[in-house]
Amino acid sequence: MMDTVIFLHGRGQGPEKLATVQSAFGSAYVLAPTGGIELPRGHTWFENVRTGVAEPDSVRAAEQRLLRWLDNHVNPDQTVWLAGFSNGGALAAHLLIHHPQRFHGAALFSSPIVLPPWPAGSLKGKSVFYAYGDASDTIGDQHFL
Repeated sequence: MMDTVIFLHGRGQGPEKLATVQSAFGSAYVLAPTGGIELPRGHTWFENVRTGVAEPDSVRAAEQRLLRWLDNHVNPDQTVWLAGFSNGGALAAHLLIHHPQRFHGAALFSSPIVLPPWPAGSLKGKSVFYAYGDASDTIGDQHFL
């Protein structure tokens, strides 16, 4: 059976962002849902208390929304990978850490890891690729290196 990748866009984006990275997933079947919170420009998965700090209840609500979406769109027998950018990557990491039985691994791009504490050993045997930008990457006037 073909691998399935769930690609989660960043804050202020939408599933159309997948077009910029689609070729990286080779022959995998890729699905790109839309974040559940509408913004003036694009969508997001969860709200922040401030830049880079997740609002816990909003993350948990996004987690439940996406798990329900997965139940309706992905065959439970498929090997499912997560991939995400920024806000979407943070949610992908959260899902992998808290529901490791559902996912094979993740590719996380410029993604904070939210809501510690994290269950010990939850990533044992999981494949995780994690990449962050360089000193020229910013949100507003904040540099992240």
